[in-house]
Amino acid sequence: MIGELLKTKKALIGMVHLPALPGAPCYRGASVEEIMSQVCRDRDALIDAGFDALSFSNEGDAPFLSQAPVETVALMSRLIHEASQGLDVPFGCGFLVDAKATLALARAVGADFVRVSFGVTAGMFGFSDSPAGPLLRYQKEIGAEDVALLINVSAHFATNLDTRPFTEIVQNYVELVHPAGVQVHGAGAGRAPTLAEVKAVKDAVGDVAVLVSSGTTAETIASYLRHCDGAIVGTSLKYGADITAPIDPERAKRYVKEARTAR
Repeated sequence: MIGELLKTKKALIGMVHLPALPGAPCYRGASVEEIMSQVCRDRDALIDAGFDALSFSNEGDAPFLSQAPVETVALMSRLIHEASQGLDVPFGCGFLVDAKATLALARAVGADFVRVSFGVTAGMFGFSDSPAGPLLRYQKEIGAEDVALLINVSAHFATNLDTRPFTEIVQNYVELVHPAGVQVHGAGAGRAPTLAEVKAVKDAVGDVAVLVSSGTTAETIASYLRHCDGAIVGTSLKYGADITAPIDPERAKRYVKEARTAR
């Protein structure tokens, strides 16, 4: 489903950010039922606004761990499974910042795609060494070959320790990993890459879908869609553009309206 979506039009993927889950620093004692209510509220706002696909992530668990706690993976599986029932659009997931847990989660809940990061970085979440080889072998081992990979190889909240030209790095991953799409991030959540960066990646990878994956707004989305194949958005759709706030239905509808006009 996600492959066809990326091939046929400027795809809009709305983020459902889960609130802090038990064990995370910002968790404040919400019950599973209360958390589920928040997840469904944001899911419904994005669907009503007209997004083409959804992606679920544990954004409220910041600062993130490179090795996912088993209890959090278990709870996320329950939440995403329940929230995805009856969806008539593709959906994906991402466990921040554990790519293996992300793929296992996707396999368990029947997700169409995952958002994963590759590369060697140092930054906010410590030293990260996320090679593609072990993950692709794990994908085959658990029978998740039908889960599409949307890959990120830019440094997010970090510095890339691979000092080659960025477009060369992207090309290498595209040639060896064969992803469904490449994500282009800014320096952090809600921060946009430059138009020049997005265009350079698209020029480098040709027919592979390129998605601008952070920082776009209703005011800027049209300019980005001239140079890429779609967008993944969360923060700018929230009340006050606050990543911890609920989705503002009016902001979400305006974003989709501007993007549809740009199509």
